[in-house]
Amino acid sequence: FNARSESACEKASFRRLIPNNRCLMAAEG
Repeated sequence: FNARSESACEKASFRRLIPNNRCLMAAEG
């Protein structure tokens, strides 16, 4: 999955991963 850090928590697909202790790696470029 790719997402911007500003909108990752707003998208339903990413929001449901956060409570499950999934790791999101921030990258630039």
